[in-house]
Amino acid sequence: MLSASVLIDLDHLPLELGSAVLTAGTPRPYTHALWVLVLLIVAAAAARRRHQVSGSARAAMVAGITAGAAWGVAAHFLRDVATAPIALWWPVSSADVQVPGYWYLAALLVLATLPPPRTQP
Repeated sequence: MLSASVLIDLDHLPLELGSAVLTAGTPRPYTHALWVLVLLIVAAAAARRRHQVSGSARAAMVAGITAGAAWGVAAHFLRDVATAPIALWWPVSSADVQVPGYWYLAALLVLATLPPPRTQP
């Protein structure tokens, strides 16, 4: 989760090196959009389903890694959308999305007060 929340910013490197290949027409790189999060969630769900059906340890590992990556990217996007415009709906729309800082603070407070999930033995 922690790695994914930071590694997603590697997509800024082309712009820093003088190329707009990942950012043309958007305030942030194309990979700073919900399609990345949806892809990670689908991959995690598929791996979890495979683990449930086959009992494969590898599928369980992949499910955990992709679920962690999805949580990390979601946390990153939550911060991004509160600190600068982001094209969340790309490629459907290049429109900027940004929320007021107090929404971010409220979201953090809600997440901090949620009880941990119950695990079954």
